[in-house]
Amino acid sequence: MSLRYSLAAFVAALTSFSASAQAPDMAAMTGGDRLEQRAADIAAALNGTKPYSDVFSDAFLAAVPILQLEGLFAQLEKQAGPLEAIEIEKATPAKGQATLHLRFEKAEAKGELQLLSQEPYKVGGFRIGALKPLADTPKELISDFSELHGKAGLLLQRVGADERLLSINADESFAIGSTFKLYILSALSQDIADGKISWSDVLSLSGPSSPGSVLHDWPDGSPMTLHTLATFMISQSDNRATDILANMLGRGRLEEEVRRAGHADPSAMQPFLTTAELFALKQRGKEVTDRYGAADDATQRAMLAEVSSPNNSGNAVDSYLTGKPVAIDTVEWFASPADVSRLLAYIAQSGRQDMLDIMAVNPALNAEETAQWDYVGYKGGSEPGVLSLNWLLRAKDGAYYTLTMSWNDPDQEVDEAKFILLAYRALGLALPSKN
Repeated sequence: MSLRYSLAAFVAALTSFSASAQAPDMAAMTGGDRLEQRAADIAAALNGTKPYSDVFSDAFLAAVPILQLEGLFAQLEKQAGPLEAIEIEKATPAKGQATLHLRFEKAEAKGELQLLSQEPYKVGGFRIGALKPLADTPKELISDFSELHGKAGLLLQRVGADERLLSINADESFAIGSTFKLYILSALSQDIADGKISWSDVLSLSGPSSPGSVLHDWPDGSPMTLHTLATFMISQSDNRATDILANMLGRGRLEEEVRRAGHADPSAMQPFLTTAELFALKQRGKEVTDRYGAADDATQRAMLAEVSSPNNSGNAVDSYLTGKPVAIDTVEWFASPADVSRLLAYIAQSGRQDMLDIMAVNPALNAEETAQWDYVGYKGGSEPGVLSLNWLLRAKDGAYYTLTMSWNDPDQEVDEAKFILLAYRALGLALPSKN
C-alpha cells in the first residue's frame, strides 16, 4: 500500500540533438564531445532513428526496458509538449558526467547524464528532475485533470484560510491507501504529548506482515522504539510498523483521532482497518468484500474478528501483482481531499514538531524542489486503482499550505507517472509567488 517509487525524479534515459548518419568514433573524441554525441544519440533513439541498444548499456536497458522508456517519454511530451532542446549546463568530461537543461514546449527540467568509462562509452544512467511549467495556469491544470479516467480530486489551500486556491472534486470521498497512516501518527503524537507513552518506549516486532514491508523479514521479537516504528510507517509506508502501532493504540483511539482531525464523515473510516485486516478481507474474494461493504458497523466489526489472518487462496495477492484493482470501493480507507487537507492542517497547527520531523524524512521531492519551501512533509498511498499524494508545505514567509490529491478507478490501474506530473504542476501553482 505504499507509493512504489520516489516522486522526486524519473530514472530513464534521454538527451540532446540529432545523430550523424555514420557511426561516430567515440574513442577518438574528447570527453566533452562524447557527452554531446551521446546526448544527440539519445534524442535520435527517442525519435526512432537509432536503435536503443546502440546508445544505452545492457545493464541500463535491463533496469529500464525500451517500452518503459518510450512510455515515459510519451507521457512527458503529453504533459509538457514536444521536446525542443537539451543543453549541457555543466560537464565533467573526466567522469563522463553532465548536468542538462531540457526544454519542452510547456515546461523545463534538469537532468543528469552518466556515460560508462569504457568504449563504446554508452549511456549508463540518466535522471530527469521535476518538470517546471513555463506558463501553467489553474485552468489548464483543471482541464488536464478532467481527462483522467475513473474519478480524481485535488485541493490546494492555505492553512487557516477559507478560500480554496484550487479545488477539483475536493469534497468527494476517495480510497486513500496508506495516507490513512497519518491518523495513526497524529494519535501517537497526541498520546505522547499527553504523557501516556514516550517516543523512546520499545515494542517487539510481532504479528502478520505483508511482503513489501521493509520490516517484513526482520525477526519476530526485534526491539523497536515508537519513534523508529513511526518513521518507518510514514517515510517507508511500512505495513508491519503500521499495524504494530495501530494495535497498540487500539481501534477506538484511532477512530477518535479521525473525528478530532475534522473528517467530514468519520463513519467512512469505521471500523478503522489495519493493513493485515484489509489484505485478509480482500483475499477472501468478492463475495466477502461485497458483504463487508454492504454491512453495518457492528457486522463489519464481527467480520474483522473472524478474519484474523489471510487464507491461502492468493487471489488478492495475484491481483495486486498484475495491477488489477480489488474491492477499492468497499474495503479501503476513505477520505476526501478536503478531509486530508484538514488532517494536515490539524498536524501543522498542533505545534508538535515530532510529527513534522517524521513527515519530512521522505518529502517525495528532489532537493531543488524542496529548497523552494521552508518545510516539506509528505505522505502518499497506493494500491492498484488507488493513488493518493499529499503534501504539507511551509512557505518562506511561514504560511502553511496543503496539497491533497486522489485518483481512483475500480476497473483499471491508474497511471502513476501521469498523476505525478500533474502533482508537480500543482506544486508549482502552490508557490505563494504563483498565487
